[in-house]
Amino acid sequence: MSCINEYYSAFRSPFNDILGLVGNSQHYSRCRELELNVLDCTDVYGRKGLLKQCAVEYSDFMECLFNTKQKARVAAMQQERLRQYYAGERTKKNFYAEAPKLDSYHQTYTQTIG
Repeated sequence: MSCINEYYSAFRSPFNDILGLVGNSQHYSRCRELELNVLDCTDVYGRKGLLKQCAVEYSDFMECLFNTKQKARVAAMQQERLRQYYAGERTKKNFYAEAPKLDSYHQTYTQTIG
């Protein structure tokens, strides 16, 4: 398989094989399949095609690793909540949504199996 890292060494040695285990995301179960999709795509197009032909797979993999879009979405929701608070649409009491009742998950779970 090809390597995603742009600092890939052209020289093979036992040290590269050992340290190559550190540079992948197979230990992170959430991103495992996405990394394999990127590696399959780079097998077809090569490392030069990583940012052109494999851009969709690569961006999905990077989002899985770093959660940049998810963090931006959370920040936008927090800013909107603050805007509503300063505009008087929210009060301190309803600044956040009401938390679920204690053990509410357990009660609904036992009702479905009972």
